[in-house]
Amino acid sequence: MANANTAVVQHVFDEMGAGNPQAYFETMAEDVRYTIIGSTPFSGTYEGRTQVIERIIAPLMAKLDGFITLTPYVIFGEGDRVCVQAQGQARTTSGQAYNNTYCFVFRLRGEKIVEITEYMDTALVHAVLG
Repeated sequence: MANANTAVVQHVFDEMGAGNPQAYFETMAEDVRYTIIGSTPFSGTYEGRTQVIERIIAPLMAKLDGFITLTPYVIFGEGDRVCVQAQGQARTTSGQAYNNTYCFVFRLRGEKIVEITEYMDTALVHAVLG
């Protein structure tokens, strides 16, 4: 049986897969700390849900035609940490494929995500998103 934190993250990915990306934002704590590894235009550490939406999500959505469809193929957790390996599929507004591979490490407190570290193919980000 998966631990409670793994079940929360699995539920978020199930909801996103069903076309409800809002579930991701609702599960983030107001004071979430989100780090994107690398040297892309999106890389850095962002403090708080508002900053995540304004500095990551809004600029990303301006480049994409819809949301990224994330398909997890591994989800496991221990204690307050949950790791997800996922494949993303999206198209840019110019029609170019943006299909990245991700690893997310989540830290939860209660049923809220308080910390996220995101790893991805940064060369693909540069090549497709600039």
